[in-house]
Amino acid sequence: MTSQEYLAKMTWARGQFKKYSKILVESFDYDYQEGNLESILKDKLKSQGVKFKKKSFEEFIDSVADVNTYSLIDDYKKFINTAKINNVKVDQIENLLTRKFEKQYYFAKSAAMLYQYYEDYLKENRKIDFNDMIYKAAAILKGNPQKYQQRYDHLLVDEFQDVSLGHIEIIKQFFEGDSQVKLFCVGDDWQSIYSFQGSDPKYFIDFEKYFGRAAKTYLVDNYRCPRSVLDAGNYLIENNKHKIEKKVNANNKAETIPKLHVLSESNRYKYKVTKYTVNLVKEYLAEGNEPEEIMIICRYDGAAPLLKEIKEELKNAGISYLGKGDDYYNVEDNGSIPENAVSIFSVHQSKGREADNVILLHMVKDDNFSFPTVDKENKLIEPVKLNRINHLEEERRLFYVAITRASKNLDILTQSNNMSPFVKEIDSNLERAETLDFSGIKTDNNFNLTAKLYRIWDSDNDKIRQSGLLETRTDETINFISWESWGLKELEKNVWYKLRNLRVKEFKGQKQIHFTADTEIIDLYQE
Repeated sequence: MTSQEYLAKMTWARGQFKKYSKILVESFDYDYQEGNLESILKDKLKSQGVKFKKKSFEEFIDSVADVNTYSLIDDYKKFINTAKINNVKVDQIENLLTRKFEKQYYFAKSAAMLYQYYEDYLKENRKIDFNDMIYKAAAILKGNPQKYQQRYDHLLVDEFQDVSLGHIEIIKQFFEGDSQVKLFCVGDDWQSIYSFQGSDPKYFIDFEKYFGRAAKTYLVDNYRCPRSVLDAGNYLIENNKHKIEKKVNANNKAETIPKLHVLSESNRYKYKVTKYTVNLVKEYLAEGNEPEEIMIICRYDGAAPLLKEIKEELKNAGISYLGKGDDYYNVEDNGSIPENAVSIFSVHQSKGREADNVILLHMVKDDNFSFPTVDKENKLIEPVKLNRINHLEEERRLFYVAITRASKNLDILTQSNNMSPFVKEIDSNLERAETLDFSGIKTDNNFNLTAKLYRIWDSDNDKIRQSGLLETRTDETINFISWESWGLKELEKNVWYKLRNLRVKEFKGQKQIHFTADTEIIDLYQE
């Protein structure tokens, strides 16, 4: 805007305020640049008779309740915790701020005040928090490192990919001066997923930068996962730039291929994915698996509303499950063994666990619960964040953790036209389990389907063995026909089948499933 345009705009604005008998309080950019804006505005408002009354914290929260109070309080908590994780003291925050980002500046100023109140509270009540434990321990060690170095010959650190700055400070004290302590660290940078707790894969990848020359041993043999799952994992992590190069090999002889289940988009998606997931669980149980051998994983702990619906369906079916603070046990089935239940976890909760049969739920791209999550870089927290983690790469590592929980079968559920990019990255390693979006099926292509008999039509045609409606895992129905000449067995009510090598054709303007001479009918379980 030119000076002439600015002056014309101000003349118009003054005229409008005067016309409607309103008071215009003017401020200027140089007031802000010189840091005087707050005091100048206060004086001008006072001169117009405005009275100031300082609000209590409770009054302040009430006054901004319509500005997402929960988010505001959560941001304050996150700011203080991030500062403490990175050992940023209250009196250091001012030097980390710039007035260039006004919202960030004033948020950080207010957060620093709360931070000070919190520190005063801890001191007055002779308490410390988890971050204090870490850094106070580091300070004690730093005060007399030789005292503690003499006690130990070796220092072993497991899950090294999860260490934070505080942990690094503790470890380094054992190797100051003429220390003879030997350091032994084990971990996997591909599974570094706790940046919100201060972990950073750089401590692992650039290990020698922090601890000097080191002998390296690559533990690349995996005894949990089938080769097909590890191949998918290797292929996935190839897309990350920041990593230690390696190839993980399988020592599990299970000959399975991860299955991709693509559900069609519709306003009934939540209902469909609920029914489909629970039917997958029932299928595994019918095959002789115990509930404890099945794990359902989602990106988020609360992945609402999907998990709530799935848990309700499992409960209605009498299937025990374990969830964070929300468990259900069918006493008749489990007796005195409550651990024998289907596990329902977020990816973070699943870390360190495994199951024969793993179902990854809702692996989509655009959604409030997408995987990867949207990178909502919180600018309010930025002044006290010392590490800059590549969000997409960490989400990819998190997906790697999810798929490698499977020791036998891996099922990935996604949505047509909304598939997670991570699923696309390993698509060549997946087998499409069955088609649920009939609109995309070509008439000359075979496809598979899990279904049960919903209704039989009466027919006088001797050439027809059976015709009627099939019900899919998502509670949808579709017409089907089976010909006498193929010699296939008849479907029975209340039995779920795996139907292989089906064809789809048009009949009176509608899709109809045709059984063929190559069709296989496999009994799964009876309701």
